[in-house]
Amino acid sequence: MVAIAWGRRADESHQWEDTRGTLAVGVALGLLAALCQAVATLMIKPLMTTGVDAVAASAVRTSAAFLAHLILLWAGLRHSRLLQPLTAKVLANTGASAAVAMALGMTLILAALRTGQANLVGIMSSISPVLLLPLLWMIYRRRPALGAWVGSAMAVMGTALILA
Repeated sequence: MVAIAWGRRADESHQWEDTRGTLAVGVALGLLAALCQAVATLMIKPLMTTGVDAVAASAVRTSAAFLAHLILLWAGLRHSRLLQPLTAKVLANTGASAAVAMALGMTLILAALRTGQANLVGIMSSISPVLLLPLLWMIYRRRPALGAWVGSAMAVMGTALILA
Protein backbone atom coordinates (compact mmCIF):
# COMPACT_ATOMS: atom_id res chain seq x y z
CA MET A 1 0.00 0.00 0.00
CA VAL A 2 2.84 2.37 0.84
CA ALA A 3 4.61 1.58 -2.43
CA ILE A 4 1.44 2.32 -4.39
CA ALA A 5 0.40 5.43 -2.45
CA TRP A 6 3.83 7.09 -2.30
CA GLY A 7 5.81 5.11 -4.84
CA ARG A 8 5.53 7.51 -7.76
CA ARG A 9 8.17 10.09 -8.57
CA ALA A 10 6.94 13.65 -9.14
CA ASP A 11 8.68 13.81 -12.52
CA GLU A 12 7.40 10.40 -13.69
CA SER A 13 6.13 10.55 -17.25
CA HIS A 14 5.98 6.88 -18.29
CA GLN A 15 2.56 5.86 -19.61
CA TRP A 16 2.46 2.85 -17.27
CA GLU A 17 2.35 5.27 -14.34
CA ASP A 18 -0.83 6.98 -15.57
CA THR A 19 -3.95 6.22 -13.61
CA ARG A 20 -6.79 5.66 -16.05
CA GLY A 21 -10.27 4.80 -14.89
CA THR A 22 -11.65 4.74 -11.39
CA LEU A 23 -9.17 4.06 -8.58
CA ALA A 24 -11.83 2.26 -6.52
CA VAL A 25 -12.47 -0.19 -9.38
CA GLY A 26 -8.73 -0.84 -9.66
CA VAL A 27 -8.42 -1.48 -5.93
CA ALA A 28 -11.48 -3.75 -5.96
CA LEU A 29 -10.10 -5.75 -8.90
CA GLY A 30 -6.72 -6.04 -7.16
CA LEU A 31 -8.38 -7.36 -4.00
CA LEU A 32 -10.47 -9.78 -6.05
CA ALA A 33 -7.34 -11.02 -7.84
CA ALA A 34 -5.58 -11.56 -4.49
CA LEU A 35 -8.57 -13.47 -3.15
CA CYS A 36 -8.74 -15.65 -6.26
CA GLN A 37 -4.99 -16.34 -6.05
CA ALA A 38 -5.32 -17.41 -2.40
CA VAL A 39 -8.33 -19.64 -3.10
CA ALA A 40 -6.58 -21.18 -6.11
CA THR A 41 -3.50 -21.94 -4.01
CA LEU A 42 -5.65 -23.69 -1.39
CA MET A 43 -7.50 -25.62 -4.10
CA ILE A 44 -4.39 -26.79 -5.95
CA LYS A 45 -2.40 -27.88 -2.88
CA PRO A 46 -4.22 -31.23 -2.42
CA LEU A 47 -3.76 -32.03 -6.12
CA MET A 48 -0.04 -31.25 -6.05
CA THR A 49 0.54 -33.55 -3.06
CA THR A 50 -0.65 -36.50 -5.18
CA GLY A 51 2.51 -36.25 -7.27
CA VAL A 52 1.10 -34.45 -10.32
CA ASP A 53 3.86 -33.10 -12.54
CA ALA A 54 4.25 -29.33 -12.00
CA VAL A 55 4.93 -28.68 -15.69
CA ALA A 56 1.75 -30.55 -16.71
CA ALA A 57 -0.31 -28.74 -14.07
CA SER A 58 1.07 -25.41 -15.22
CA ALA A 59 0.25 -26.27 -18.85
CA VAL A 60 -3.33 -27.15 -17.90
CA ARG A 61 -3.66 -23.91 -15.91
CA THR A 62 -2.29 -21.76 -18.74
CA SER A 63 -4.41 -23.54 -21.36
CA ALA A 64 -7.57 -23.03 -19.30
CA ALA A 65 -6.80 -19.32 -18.97
CA PHE A 66 -6.17 -19.07 -22.71
CA LEU A 67 -9.45 -20.82 -23.52
CA ALA A 68 -11.38 -18.59 -21.10
CA HIS A 69 -9.95 -15.48 -22.77
CA LEU A 70 -10.66 -16.89 -26.22
CA ILE A 71 -14.30 -17.50 -25.27
CA LEU A 72 -14.60 -13.91 -24.02
CA LEU A 73 -13.01 -12.67 -27.24
CA TRP A 74 -15.36 -14.74 -29.43
CA ALA A 75 -18.33 -13.57 -27.35
CA GLY A 76 -17.43 -10.02 -28.35
CA LEU A 77 -16.46 -8.67 -24.92
CA ARG A 78 -14.91 -5.27 -25.51
CA HIS A 79 -12.33 -5.68 -22.72
CA SER A 80 -10.83 -8.76 -24.36
CA ARG A 81 -9.84 -6.90 -27.51
CA LEU A 82 -6.58 -5.09 -28.28
CA LEU A 83 -6.56 -1.37 -27.51
CA GLN A 84 -3.68 -0.69 -29.88
CA PRO A 85 -2.29 -2.54 -32.90
CA LEU A 86 -0.05 -5.49 -32.05
CA THR A 87 3.60 -4.82 -32.89
CA ALA A 88 6.50 -7.27 -32.97
CA LYS A 89 8.02 -5.61 -29.89
CA VAL A 90 4.80 -5.85 -27.88
CA LEU A 91 4.35 -9.47 -28.96
CA ALA A 92 7.95 -10.31 -27.97
CA ASN A 93 7.60 -8.58 -24.59
CA THR A 94 4.29 -10.34 -23.93
CA GLY A 95 5.78 -13.68 -24.91
CA ALA A 96 8.81 -13.17 -22.68
CA SER A 97 6.59 -12.13 -19.78
CA ALA A 98 4.39 -15.17 -20.28
CA ALA A 99 7.38 -17.49 -20.47
CA VAL A 100 8.99 -16.17 -17.30
CA ALA A 101 5.97 -15.36 -15.15
CA MET A 102 3.26 -17.76 -16.23
CA ALA A 103 5.31 -20.72 -17.41
CA LEU A 104 8.46 -20.70 -15.29
CA GLY A 105 7.15 -18.84 -12.24
CA MET A 106 3.91 -20.76 -11.85
CA THR A 107 5.65 -24.06 -12.55
CA LEU A 108 8.07 -23.33 -9.71
CA ILE A 109 5.20 -22.35 -7.41
CA LEU A 110 3.35 -25.56 -8.25
CA ALA A 111 6.50 -27.58 -7.63
CA ALA A 112 6.90 -25.85 -4.26
CA LEU A 113 3.28 -26.67 -3.40
CA ARG A 114 4.01 -30.35 -3.93
CA THR A 115 6.16 -30.54 -0.80
CA GLY A 116 5.84 -27.15 0.90
CA GLN A 117 3.18 -25.60 3.07
CA ALA A 118 0.59 -23.62 1.10
CA ASN A 119 0.83 -20.61 3.43
CA LEU A 120 4.62 -20.35 3.07
CA VAL A 121 4.49 -20.81 -0.70
CA GLY A 122 1.84 -18.08 -0.88
CA ILE A 123 3.89 -15.70 1.24
CA MET A 124 7.09 -16.27 -0.69
CA SER A 125 5.43 -15.97 -4.08
CA SER A 126 3.61 -12.78 -3.11
CA ILE A 127 6.86 -11.07 -2.10
CA SER A 128 8.52 -11.68 -5.48
CA PRO A 129 7.20 -8.47 -7.16
CA VAL A 130 8.88 -6.44 -4.43
CA LEU A 131 12.23 -7.91 -5.39
CA LEU A 132 11.87 -6.49 -8.91
CA LEU A 133 12.67 -2.89 -7.88
CA PRO A 134 16.42 -3.19 -8.53
CA LEU A 135 15.65 -4.81 -11.90
CA LEU A 136 13.33 -1.95 -12.84
CA TRP A 137 16.03 0.53 -11.85
CA MET A 138 18.55 -1.30 -14.04
CA ILE A 139 16.28 -1.56 -17.10
CA TYR A 140 14.66 1.90 -17.07
CA ARG A 141 17.71 3.69 -15.67
CA ARG A 142 15.46 5.61 -13.27
CA ARG A 143 15.68 5.19 -9.53
CA PRO A 144 12.29 4.18 -8.09
CA ALA A 145 10.70 6.69 -5.71
CA LEU A 146 11.46 6.58 -2.00
CA GLY A 147 7.92 5.37 -1.25
CA ALA A 148 8.47 2.31 -3.42
CA TRP A 149 11.63 1.46 -1.47
CA VAL A 150 9.93 2.04 1.89
CA GLY A 151 6.93 -0.09 0.91
CA SER A 152 9.21 -2.84 -0.39
CA ALA A 153 11.30 -2.80 2.78
CA MET A 154 8.13 -3.03 4.87
CA ALA A 155 6.94 -6.01 2.82
CA VAL A 156 10.27 -7.82 3.21
CA MET A 157 10.39 -7.09 6.96
CA GLY A 158 6.79 -8.24 7.35
CA THR A 159 7.57 -11.46 5.54
CA ALA A 160 10.62 -11.99 7.75
CA LEU A 161 8.48 -11.45 10.85
CA ILE A 162 5.85 -13.92 9.66
CA LEU A 163 8.47 -16.53 8.83
CA ALA A 164 10.30 -16.01 12.13
